[in-house]
Amino acid sequence: MAEEGYDELPTVTLSYNTSDEHSIVAQAIQEMLVENLGVDIALENSEWAVFMEAQQGLELQYSRSSFLGGYNDPINFLTNFTTDNPMNRTDFSNEEFDSLIDASYEEEDANTRFDLLLEAEALLMEEAPFVPLYFYNHTFLYKPEVNDVVRHPVGFVELKYASLD
Repeated sequence: MAEEGYDELPTVTLSYNTSDEHSIVAQAIQEMLVENLGVDIALENSEWAVFMEAQQGLELQYSRSSFLGGYNDPINFLTNFTTDNPMNRTDFSNEEFDSLIDASYEEEDANTRFDLLLEAEALLMEEAPFVPLYFYNHTFLYKPEVNDVVRHPVGFVELKYASLD
């Protein structure tokens, strides 16, 4: 509060798109912030298209979001927070972070590249433009007579090669 010049913290609005799951999570966040930090949280929900337009336009004060990985590499998530990235819905901008990400694209040595990404991640966690809450999970049942189901490391399941004994 001192950093922002507040004597008293105004009400913070937490926005989320219409969904029973997101409503439950928003209410839990509201309760935890009120109980543990004394922060007054107003909840605001809107339909997906309206919500996304406002979020992408950086019009929301505090909002829910999600990122789903398409491939198993840290850059998949980290690049979302580079300056001017269209997926950066936080308005986070940090020259050092951007430089580390740019250097990782040019680095040929896998270990050095990973160290650059780890350093970028540490900086991102220090700056905290987002609050990680949970991971999406899916539970599947498999029958032994079903073969060749492709399970990708990032959670996708492909059935196009599946066969039945």
